Amino acid sequence: MSADSKSVPDAPAGNWVDRFAPPPLRPFARLARWDRPIGWWLLLLPCWWSATLAADAAGRAYPDILPFALGAHPPDAFERCLQAARGLGWKVVAADPAALRIEATATTPFFGFRDDIVIRISALGGASRVDVRSASREGRGDLGTNARRIRAFYRELARRG
Repeated sequence: MSADSKSVPDAPAGNWVDRFAPPPLRPFARLARWDRPIGWWLLLLPCWWSATLAADAAGRAYPDILPFALGAHPPDAFERCLQAARGLGWKVVAADPAALRIEATATTPFFGFRDDIVIRISALGGASRVDVRSASREGRGDLGTNARRIRAFYRELARRG
């Protein structure tokens, strides 16, 4: 930085950092080279792009996995969900009727991987909203196992009335 202009020597005079950035932020903006976007934009834009693609793909991959509306009051819905989870062979680890929350584990048939499941019930007018999350403990991908498990749970709930 030159002493007389308090600007970076290779920066054009009167760049936007010098004109618009608040004075306390200017040294950091110069250090980050905000006035020369070639460096940080080359890193930032691909990150934003990949995050956008991932968010879009997540919504498209399982558009049918949404919270389930159950026509029962929350305590009754809790009991039905508990019965459905046990009916699917899941090992119920925790069942808290006061918090309307069920935690369970399921084991995949071939490799025996354990997956964690959380069921939350909340009031929805005179009915209940059932939200199910299933996550694999091992590995990055599950090849759709968790989505199939949630669909099976919703079918079991519908079957039980």
